[in-house]
Order: sequence, then structure tokens, then C-alpha cells
Amino acid sequence: MIKQELREKISGLIELPPSLQFTIEQPPKHSQSDLATNLPIVLSRTTGKEIKKIADEVISKLQGSQLVEKIDFAAPGFINFNISLQRLAQELKTVTAEDNAYPGIDSGKNKKVLLDFVSANPTGPLHIGHARCAIIGDTLSRIFRQFGWETLQEYYVNDIGTQMDILSESVEFRSRQLNGEKIDFPENAYKGEYITEIAGDINSKYENLPQREEIKKITLEKILDIIKNDLTDFGVNFDSWIYESELHNKGIVEKTIGLLKKQGVVYEKDGALWFGSAESGDEKDRVVKRKDGRYTYFGADIAYHSDKIARGFDKLINIWGTDHHGYVPRIMSAIKSLGYDENNVKIILYQLVSLSRNGVRLKMSTRAGEFITLREVMKEIGVDATRYFLSTRTPESHLEFDLELAKKQSPENPVYYIQYAHTRCCGIFREAKLEPSEKIFSGVNVSLLKEPAERDLMKKILFYPDTLNSCINDYTPHHITTYLLDLAGSLHKYYDGYRVLGNDEVLKISRLYLINAVRIVIRNGLSLLGISAPSRM
Repeated sequence: MIKQELREKISGLIELPPSLQFTIEQPPKHSQSDLATNLPIVLSRTTGKEIKKIADEVISKLQGSQLVEKIDFAAPGFINFNISLQRLAQELKTVTAEDNAYPGIDSGKNKKVLLDFVSANPTGPLHIGHARCAIIGDTLSRIFRQFGWETLQEYYVNDIGTQMDILSESVEFRSRQLNGEKIDFPENAYKGEYITEIAGDINSKYENLPQREEIKKITLEKILDIIKNDLTDFGVNFDSWIYESELHNKGIVEKTIGLLKKQGVVYEKDGALWFGSAESGDEKDRVVKRKDGRYTYFGADIAYHSDKIARGFDKLINIWGTDHHGYVPRIMSAIKSLGYDENNVKIILYQLVSLSRNGVRLKMSTRAGEFITLREVMKEIGVDATRYFLSTRTPESHLEFDLELAKKQSPENPVYYIQYAHTRCCGIFREAKLEPSEKIFSGVNVSLLKEPAERDLMKKILFYPDTLNSCINDYTPHHITTYLLDLAGSLHKYYDGYRVLGNDEVLKISRLYLINAVRIVIRNGLSLLGISAPSRM
């Protein structure tokens, strides 16, 4: 990663305080430089030295470096860098050699991360909001694996509680109605078509309607089958399914709450057990065990996190809807009480998704059965477009996309635009009647790639690993979609302005070398997003 390389280079040349924090970032697009650092400003505040003298020292010691070829000072206290052709050529060589594995980074080697996401109540099919959660979690998992982490994708099934009772009641009443009983359907019941289908299936298999608990069991199994099939078709596969009921049956909930009671963070009041979360920023202390002996959802969730911690993960990531905002302080307080380092826990809150058609926003309401399901969206616009558009914003930003735009086979549609860039790269090799190989690139001469558009492509390729690193640091996949759209734009511009397959054989091979690197990066980036990279369109 070029930013890390430059940071390490500077740190090795001048003495810096151990805790000094300075940035190395890409400057605005109108800048003529590739990277810029605020080191002179930051170091001046710490040491009292003049900003310009600090900058001059850094510039002097970096002269002749293989990383950069032009370094200059910019007021009020920045140092600008231009990446050397030698370093750009080195990255093209790495891309070509590593191919599918690019970028081969092992910063997460021997580390484990658990991502708990989607985990929707099994009361109906997944809607488009759940799909956004699925994409955030699945894409981050793929990127963590790319960086060498061992990842576990886990779905926590809330299979007990009030919502499950309402669900089984909904199916029971619908079954009775289908059997001819004249009864009113409960006002708070789930009313989707899937309820009718499950009820009809039960009626066809049972002469007499099963008891409520059996109906609950059957309904849970059928809805989980729907959820699992939808996720599989969406390209999201979970390694582990943990059931809340299992935590109770195995005594994990009782054991965990008992341990916290011994520590004094759980106390008894009014016949119930309370967790002292108010001290950690929660609005008030919370009940973990009711008077009647039943544990609350929060009590079970504490036990679930205790179970995750016990499995030895270096990092825990929870991805929840923004409506869980108030829940964060209390669960973080519980995690701290369990003895786990809070810095190794990240809770990502994602905003809602809005869909529109012909200017009219589509509504969804789970119990009314009017929600737009993931299955419906996949069927209409395809998996690739669905995954892409759900990845285009930071999780904390509201996301809205147009279904009609997502279906267009034109440059207006960004996923089509990116895939078409990959297709163009493949098409160039078909026209040349060549397959990318070490043999044909043996005579490559990167110094011939002198055009501004060629340097632009090489620089963008160089920043791909840093882009992935930003996704991990910021816990968002949107950096990839932005990056790929930008890279595709540069490729299309280059394709329209220059002839790759000209008469100069050495220049042709050198340009094919560049095109092949672009192809690899686009393909690998789309793969991390779970999107196909077609060779023909």
C-alpha cells in the first residue's frame, strides 16, 4: 500500500515522536500531485520547529527515493509528492504476477474476525433493508479475507419471544380461515402472502391442526428456508447459524448472568435482575431477568456476546439497523463487563433503503405484508445491480436508488459502465488474438507509457490496495464502488483517445500490459463486491 510505504519511508528518515499522528492522502483532483502530507504542520505543533524547515528536511532526505520523483512544499504546511514511474511499473508487475490473488496482503494473518449481520427476526422473507445489511457484511468479510484475516460470517436467530408468538398465531388463524372457520384475523398479525402459503402447506399435510408450539416450529423452519435460499441466490453464505433458544437450552444465558451478578454489575430489585448499564451512558439500568423467571432479549444478547468472546476472535463486528442506536451503549457496557477489549468491537449502524419507481417511493410494512422483498428486487434488476447499488453509500447514509436506472444497459447505469470497462479490456485481447501471459509481456517497456491518460491509469491501479484498506478502516464497502467507477471512467477515456493495437509492436505490448492490469483490478474489485465481471456484453 503506497500510503503505508511512504509513511514508513518518512518515519525511517527523520525522528518522529512515537505517538505523532499525521495524514498522507490523495489531494483534490485539480492538484498536480499524487499524494500530500500534513506532517510539517503536525510536527511543528509538537516540536516548535518552523514548518518550512521541517518540510525542507523531509524533502531533502526523500530526494533520490525510488518511491517518488517530484516533491515540493505547499503553503501553509503540506508536502506534495508525485509517484515515480519505477514505483508505478513495480505495481503493474505485481498485479500481473498475482492476478486473481491481487493484492496479496497478509496484514490480518493469524487474526480472526466474526461478523454478525442480517440476523433478521425469522418472521418473514428478507426485505431490501436486510439486503443492505447483507451486502455490508458480506463485502467486508471478503475484504478482510483478502487481507489475510480468518473470517466467520454468523447469523443470530431470534427464535423465541413475542414476535415468534405473533408469527405462530398468524399462521394458526390463517390455517383456520383456510379450513372454513369464520374468524377475524388478529389486528397485529403478520398478513403477508407467505403466511397464507405456510398455512396452506400445514393444512395439506395435517388432518388436524397442530398445537401452537408445533406450528411455531414448522413456521420457523419454513421461513428460515426462505431466508437461506434468498441469501444464497444473493451470493451471501453464512458459516454459522446461532439460535437464541440454544443459548437458553445449554445454560449459557443463566451462566453468563450469574457471573455478572457475582461481579456486582447485575443486581436484584423488585424481584427481577438488572444490569447496571446507566453508568456507561445508557438511559437507565436494564432488566436481564424478569420477575417470572424469563430472561429478556438483552439478557440473552449478553450471553451471545459472551459466547462469541469465548471463541477467541480478535475482532467482533455487529451490523445493525439504525433503530438500534440506543442499544449500543448497553451492549458495549456488557462487553466491557465481560472483560473484552471494547476497542476490538465495532458496531456498524446502517440507514434505511428507499426504492422508487416512476418518481413514486415504494412503501413497506412487515405485518401488513406490503414490503418489497429482496427476492423481488433480485428478480427485477438482477443480483449484480442489487449488490452494486446497495454498496454505493456509507452505512450511516440514507440510500435510495431507482429501479429503472438499475435495469438500463447504458453508461447511465454505473454497474453496467464498470462491467463494460472489463468487457472492453477483454475485447482488446480478443481483437489482438492474444491471451495475457508472461510470455507475451516479456518484452514490455513501461517507460513507453508516457501519455497522461496512461499515467492516470497506472496511478489508479497503485491506489487499489489503499482503497481496500480504507474499506476496512472505515467499515464500509462504498470506497470500492467509487474507485471502480473512477477507474472505469479512465479506461473508457483512454480507449476512446488512444489506439492500443497500433503498428509499433513494443508499444502495443506495453499498452496491452497496462490494459491487462486494469482488467485484473476491475475483475478483482467486482469479485469483492460479489458482482460478475463478464468478458462479453
